[in-house]
Amino acid sequence: MSVVVAPGHAGINIDLPNPEDATPIFFFKQLFISNAFMTNVSNITNLYARQRLRERAPLPQYSWLSAWKATDITELSVFFAILVTMGLTKKMNIEDYWSTGETVCTPFIPKYMSKDRFLLLLGHLHFTDNEAAVPRGEMGYDPLYKLRPVISHFQMVFSDIYSPERDVSYDEGTCAFKGVDEGTCEIWH
Repeated sequence: MSVVVAPGHAGINIDLPNPEDATPIFFFKQLFISNAFMTNVSNITNLYARQRLRERAPLPQYSWLSAWKATDITELSVFFAILVTMGLTKKMNIEDYWSTGETVCTPFIPKYMSKDRFLLLLGHLHFTDNEAAVPRGEMGYDPLYKLRPVISHFQMVFSDIYSPERDVSYDEGTCAFKGVDEGTCEIWH
């Protein structure tokens, strides 16, 4: 990626709030994750859940999918807060975040969301409609289709918020990656 900015237009492009209002949650909600973005994620997640319910109808009596209830912005905000917490507080497995054991408990997580609801949301979280996907091998296929709305959202937000002072670039050495990526080629010396 390379960004070139005209001289004199570098820096933060937004008006920052008063210092007492400039909390981390302010920046997270006001700058990065807007209500419009969360509304879209909520709508697409609910759409995907309805599609799965329709595909699997009639559901077995004890199907975990039968517990689905539509989600909203508030619940998804809690869900994402739990995901951030999980990234900061490492546990051996996902069930440990709901453990009541003294040595492994994370008390606020079960206070705000049950494990079953979290797993149900995790299994249905979507950012784009699967039915609109272009199949692999056809013109217009995007291997990052499912994440494209998130990528586009953050590209727009970051470019709106900050203009770099000079050329910025990064290469494969900047971000650690272990795996296979169809979009890269090997450079032999």
